[in-house]
Amino acid sequence: MLRVLASSLLLILSVASVGAADADWRKLDARTRSALSRLRAGAPPARLTDVRAAVNAAGELDVFIVGPVTREELEAAGARVRTEAKGVFTAWVPAGAVAGVAALSRVRRIEGAVPVSPQLDASIPVTNVHIARGPGPAFAGFNGQGILLGVVDTGVDYGHGDFDDPSGNTRLIGVWDQTDTLGPSPLVTGTGPYPYGSDWAPAAIDDGSARETDTFPHGTHVLGIAGGDGSQTGGATPPFTYAGVAPRADLVMVETNFTSTGVVDGVRYVFDRATARDQNAVVNLSLGSQFGPHDGTSAFETSLSALTGPGRVVVAAAGNDRGRQYHAEVFAAGGGSDATLSVSNSATGREVVVAGYYESTENVSVRITTPDATVIGPIPLGGTNGATGQVTANGTVYVENGVSTSGGGDPEIFVDIEVGPGQNMNGIWTFTLIPVALGTANGEVDLWRAFSGNAHAVFVQGNDNSELVVEPGNADSLVTVAAFLTKTTWIDCGGRTVMDGTQPLGTLAGFSSPGPTRTGGQKPDLAGPGLDIASTTSFDVGPSCPPTESIYLNDGMNHFVDAGTSMAAPHVAGVVALLMQRYGAISPSFVKQYLAEHAIVDANTGAVWNPDWGHGKLFLGDLASTGVEPLPGADAEFTLALRPNPTAGPVTIEFAVARATDVR
Repeated sequence: MLRVLASSLLLILSVASVGAADADWRKLDARTRSALSRLRAGAPPARLTDVRAAVNAAGELDVFIVGPVTREELEAAGARVRTEAKGVFTAWVPAGAVAGVAALSRVRRIEGAVPVSPQLDASIPVTNVHIARGPGPAFAGFNGQGILLGVVDTGVDYGHGDFDDPSGNTRLIGVWDQTDTLGPSPLVTGTGPYPYGSDWAPAAIDDGSARETDTFPHGTHVLGIAGGDGSQTGGATPPFTYAGVAPRADLVMVETNFTSTGVVDGVRYVFDRATARDQNAVVNLSLGSQFGPHDGTSAFETSLSALTGPGRVVVAAAGNDRGRQYHAEVFAAGGGSDATLSVSNSATGREVVVAGYYESTENVSVRITTPDATVIGPIPLGGTNGATGQVTANGTVYVENGVSTSGGGDPEIFVDIEVGPGQNMNGIWTFTLIPVALGTANGEVDLWRAFSGNAHAVFVQGNDNSELVVEPGNADSLVTVAAFLTKTTWIDCGGRTVMDGTQPLGTLAGFSSPGPTRTGGQKPDLAGPGLDIASTTSFDVGPSCPPTESIYLNDGMNHFVDAGTSMAAPHVAGVVALLMQRYGAISPSFVKQYLAEHAIVDANTGAVWNPDWGHGKLFLGDLASTGVEPLPGADAEFTLALRPNPTAGPVTIEFAVARATDVR
């Protein structure tokens, strides 16, 4: 496919767009340039959305816009702004308006949306949650009451009884389905500035008229862990056996379109609903992407961080990419150092994207050798391999090196391989990193297999099983969760005892993505239960009990077993809801410090912090104590008495200060 990119875009778009002469096309990242060039070349929007390009169904660019610009300036230039988060905006920009937006002096970067993907009977006691909230149906302790608990995911089976209150009415105060085009959108219903999707109120949920469904059914399971009450069971299984962490919290679900911009819109939607209801809120993100600089500076991560604050906390899954060979680390030396990528399952229309970064102190060139030995480059810092990429027998290959940088100023390497008729990308691809002038990072280059669709692509030479926490989990203000094992057997819907492997209880999940961040930041923050977790079934998928071992449980299949850091994160999100009920409008820093200081450290975790376990295993402290309890990490001469507050009202605070160093 024709690719019109980088410096050539300046010439083409200066003729086609008003204001292009003043536009700085270096503000566009590689994904934005790639999507724009394809649109200009006549690619149908449906084709571009199919390969997860940064384009919406209407053929507009789906982007983050970064800089101290105003919404009014962006909209005057033709952008359709959605979320604003302290200098980061999500927006749709028509192709003809890109030049005008890029020409705005206070626009610093335009980053294309990236695709993201999805990543309790035994797990609850391990975390001490059952002591804090008490048993059902009363859940008389700390149960999340008065807190808004949001999930951005695949959706929810809103008819499941685990999401009802004791009177049988839904606890879901809203469901926003970003994928349903029929409306009414949140803009129409007055619950947000978003002119897309369908927004459903409790009345439509209770009477069953909402069109939203969860056919994946990841989101229903996740929401059940965080906030289900376990009331809907069958057979001999008692109700409330599979109760989640915060069974009396108010709930909200965003069925996301699985773009990074859509995720940010979803989080803002939840927080806006909380503001309107005068509630504290926590949002769970059991999803992520290997796109980005993995250091907290992408627009995806910075915008989410900007949305957090007192009473506004986001919890993210660390990812399930340990051992998948998605990351390579190379130190450019001598005549060049190699990383190799093995690609298989090629077919027309398939695409593989590799994205990499190196420190701004370094100057490195990039050379690509395809499986049929075609050599592309070396591409110097600031260069590309031509306006249209290069057509080879293995695919059309576009390479750029340092045309775009991370939010921290580090050069990005972007390699896009697309298969057309008669081409085959299968085989070994060699990425050679050649030192030109090295600085303090000694030529270190990190590469990630960012996207492969239905193709299979893994690093062989240079493969490095670290720095695999998915974005947005590298953001400092988010609470990022790894996974460990709390259960290995269950009784399935056919009455059979199912045993899942031989991994010992209490050990780290074999899939749990390790840290640290690319720049050495401490991620993940801690680990939660994430293997063989029993939670709510979505009946939108029409479950049936097979004649062989099943993930569905013997309670009328009302609950099923799943695994992933996707399951670990909502345990933590539910705990945050309990902490908010106890302490009020706590900040992300309070949450992270509380969890770190109460986490279990044992022979499995080893010394903490470490890149596998973070600060250890999730454990909830004694929330019922009415005595003086210092804030985590507070100076020894500062005491803060926090009286239990099981309602949504304000917490009672009593100060006794000799010297305070940190009040949050």
